[in-house]
Amino acid sequence: MPIPAKWFPLGPSFRLFPYPVVDATGKGPGCKDCGDGCSGHYVTDLTKYLALYSQGKAVRSPPPSQILQEYNKKNEMFLEVDIENLASKCLLPSNEVRLWLQHLQQVAKNSRKGAEKAKASRRRKAIDALTSMASTT
Repeated sequence: MPIPAKWFPLGPSFRLFPYPVVDATGKGPGCKDCGDGCSGHYVTDLTKYLALYSQGKAVRSPPPSQILQEYNKKNEMFLEVDIENLASKCLLPSNEVRLWLQHLQQVAKNSRKGAEKAKASRRRKAIDALTSMASTT
């Protein structure tokens, strides 16, 4: 029997609430958890979570990985301003956003290299097949 995935310990399951909810209260300068460089947090108190949903005030946020992948697909390069904007959208520190974007760019670069290598390999095999057919006739 699978264990149901939850957003946080003793929290609601992914099936009930498919997206995390942004906590609008503890963000920016003066954040008690992470100080002035805070990009924001998600709600982790179940009663607050359910109250926000029942009041229709729950600001649902797509997962950070989805936000960063969409940005990376649309943009070849990223600026510091973009990193700060993405950090506030993803609720991640800007250094983590920068790290993720660099990772995604490297993955895309490796994918392009792999596709080029496969194309060259297919071309080489096709030429080899033609020359072997020509030499047997």
